[in-house]
Amino acid sequence: MRGAMNDPISSTQKERLGIGELPIPSDSAPDVPPEIKELGVEGRHETQSPILTDAKAAEAGIELAKESTQHSTTPSGLVILPQGSIKASVILKAHKKVTESIVWLATLILKQFKRMEPSQKGV
Repeated sequence: MRGAMNDPISSTQKERLGIGELPIPSDSAPDVPPEIKELGVEGRHETQSPILTDAKAAEAGIELAKESTQHSTTPSGLVILPQGSIKASVILKAHKKVTESIVWLATLILKQFKRMEPSQKGV
């Protein structure tokens, strides 16, 4: 099927592989060499979550998340745009090149005014 085991597998080759040919992770813990075991390292299965006590968390500088703060979703004040709608309309009539930055700004401002119109009618 493939040459050496180090050859990369393309995504199209993965699609053609049967389920039995895919690598299946083992259920056993990894082998830890004796010199590393002496340092207190254990082999764990990757599906086990780490055990974190309050003392270890404090030592590592981990703090539990605090309660979230509520943010206001109502408008907090007046929005000031760099141009008014009349000035933006005049600019669009005077400048015809779309590559000019002032045309982009005027177009953006007019779009913002159009978005604000329905909300102003209800007030």
